[in-house]
Amino acid sequence: MMKGFLMTEPTRRQSCLVVAHNYHPAVGAAAIRLQLLTSRLVDDQMAVTVLTSSTDQELTGPSGETVIGTSRGWMPSSRVFRTLVLAARGAAAARRHDVVISDPPPYVALAAMLGARAAGATGVFYYCDSWASVAASRPSRAWHAAGKVFGLLEAAAALTARVTAASTPALAQRARSWSSRVELVRNGTDLSTYHPQGPAWEGQELPKDYFLYAGTMGLVHGAEVFVNAAEQLWAEGKDVGLVFVGSGAESEVIREAAQRSQGRILFLDPLPPEQIARLYRGCAGALSSMRPVPGYEDARPVKTLAAMACGAIPVYVSGGELAGELADAGLGFVAPYSVAGARQTMEAVLRLSDAERERLSAECRRHAEEHFDQRLAASQVARAIAEPPARHARRAGLGRR
Repeated sequence: MMKGFLMTEPTRRQSCLVVAHNYHPAVGAAAIRLQLLTSRLVDDQMAVTVLTSSTDQELTGPSGETVIGTSRGWMPSSRVFRTLVLAARGAAAARRHDVVISDPPPYVALAAMLGARAAGATGVFYYCDSWASVAASRPSRAWHAAGKVFGLLEAAAALTARVTAASTPALAQRARSWSSRVELVRNGTDLSTYHPQGPAWEGQELPKDYFLYAGTMGLVHGAEVFVNAAEQLWAEGKDVGLVFVGSGAESEVIREAAQRSQGRILFLDPLPPEQIARLYRGCAGALSSMRPVPGYEDARPVKTLAAMACGAIPVYVSGGELAGELADAGLGFVAPYSVAGARQTMEAVLRLSDAERERLSAECRRHAEEHFDQRLAASQVARAIAEPPARHARRAGLGRR
């Protein structure tokens, strides 16, 4: 008698949809954060598809994920319009996946979370920015009204998601007022790309003794403070340059300042991380700023973390948790957000001896290795996705006692 064979179905790979307003080939903190998370999910054998408004193409991402652009050439250039299209596409596509992840804008995240819930999928709201806080900090009634709407949308996204991954303690505390399914996932950086060893910049000529600002120039950042500080230094005959790389709501102000600076400010459009690392390796100091916006006191700007990973000396003009961490460790130069603060920190960097600069550079890299590895954050989100809902609820304090 012939023995029968037990036939088993091959295990189906889980599918994950990432809905991102910034993703490869775009650059910036949001893109890097989600790319490293995607890399971890691909390593976990997930089939990952990314919808993004940052391109109009379909291509293969850095980890083999499928990247589908939702922008089209006929669309208006308005960021709001393009992200509304992303929201609609994300809500529809969410129904075909097991896991759905989205970061702000909050209306994009809410649409993706609603689509995930309708399909019975695991929805993850990556709460890394608060549009409500930024809008509320602006000096106009229209912005304040928008802030209230954004706040409602953020609350709805957190309530609808199975897990909210908040990038700061303040955002986590806010999210917990809406939902108990909250993970605190601190920002980090890609230590394999941002490191001190490697080639120097080979692009267009840079200003002498340049300070580098590489990243988003948004309303919350107030990057123009460094232009104003540099103009004061130039008026005193000090030879210092600025290099700005990136985009954002205030990038046009910086671009206009570069045009009237007689070559002392260089403005570059967004560059790949490998090129940013080259610029960091040769800069006098790495600039970063944050206006005093409620909810951002404990933010960790990724540009500062990336700079330190390259051994660049941070110049951080802001208050809050990161400012205290840098000051306590004696890493770089910190001042409250103001033109005077920006000028004071830039002058302090220029006074460093070669020996002091070398020591600070090594200490910055060591600190980044110990505290700023984004792969740890990616692993934390991946574990939250894999964790059964009941277990997550018990750990969050919702289970029976």
